[in-house]
Amino acid sequence: MYRRALSTTAATAAILLAPTAALAYTGDDYDADVPGSVAQGVPFDLTLEGPNDNALFGLTIASANVPDSAIEIAGSQSLQKATVNGVSVFEVTLHEEAVYEVTGVNAAGDVVLESEVVVGDPTDDDAAAGDEPAGGTLPDTGSSSTPLVIGSAILLAAGAGVLAFARRQVRA
Repeated sequence: MYRRALSTTAATAAILLAPTAALAYTGDDYDADVPGSVAQGVPFDLTLEGPNDNALFGLTIASANVPDSAIEIAGSQSLQKATVNGVSVFEVTLHEEAVYEVTGVNAAGDVVLESEVVVGDPTDDDAAAGDEPAGGTLPDTGSSSTPLVIGSAILLAAGAGVLAFARRQVRA
């Protein structure tokens, strides 16, 4: 009788504590809204989002094939901007056709965004040199589903073990 109660309690605790552990994660989650391609000379918004305690974001855009004067982030080529509830919106204008490298950093100086923006024909010199256009690819978020799969497998195995133990106790 005590074994059944113990196994039921263990199964209930595993079910209740699994979501609690997942929701307790307070890691630095950053998100960015970066278009893959844009029109030449047309302003667009680039949004960086992170934890509320992140005071500012820095954004730098560069391309080896164009002068700095062809890149405007609110009037400059690189800009630091304060956040409002962890969000910064940068107005960007790219004046020449090229593939541009976009880099975003948080208040601590850690890189939180590395992406590409293509202006004009993606088959120009940058693409011909081996760089892939950013229009058809997803950004690399650094996230992996491996921990979720491993955690699910452990919970599934634990549940099967508890079920087998409980069935054996009922037959005895």
